[in-house]
Amino acid sequence: PDYRSHVADICSGFEEVVVDVLSYKLFRAAELNDCADIAVVGGVAANQRLRNRIMAEAAERSINVYVPETQLCGDNAAMIAATGYRYLADPDGPRGRLEDDVYSRALL
Repeated sequence: PDYRSHVADICSGFEEVVVDVLSYKLFRAAELNDCADIAVVGGVAANQRLRNRIMAEAAERSINVYVPETQLCGDNAAMIAATGYRYLADPDGPRGRLEDDVYSRALL
């Protein structure tokens, strides 16, 4: 079968599932932490479907949402990679160890 004709449908379905999961987790975390305000930032905040879903659900739940303008929703991965490159390029730069803690301190 020729799957190329279904690429748009597959991508749309994938986007919808990701939006479902992210919005569920966002509002679950807000509920568990009794938050009346939430912020959506970074590259993911540029996704219009996610923005619309979160705004609609937040209105239903009386939660304030803060989302920057789309042009300000950059992905920090390139900046993190550039910083890592500079550290690695410097022979005296900081180095991590395998046993270093790399986990978020956020408790949900």
